[in-house]
Amino acid sequence: MADNQKMNVPVFITKEENSFVVFCPSFHVLNQGSTAKVAIYNLKEGFEPYFLEENLKKVYNFINFN
Repeated sequence: MADNQKMNVPVFITKEENSFVVFCPSFHVLNQGSTAKVAIYNLKEGFEPYFLEENLKKVYNFINFN
């Protein structure tokens, strides 16, 4: 049943074109358009950005980078 259930998270369009921010319980995910560049802001670390690439897709597969 959990596999069929989707996370209900708000999505906000940023000032940057083709960019969006997904707010999750413990982290922020920033997707910069079609480049699939992602910055994770850890709330417990004071919103410090951690830039990742395609490999994040394997971990957080509920995010579509296409």
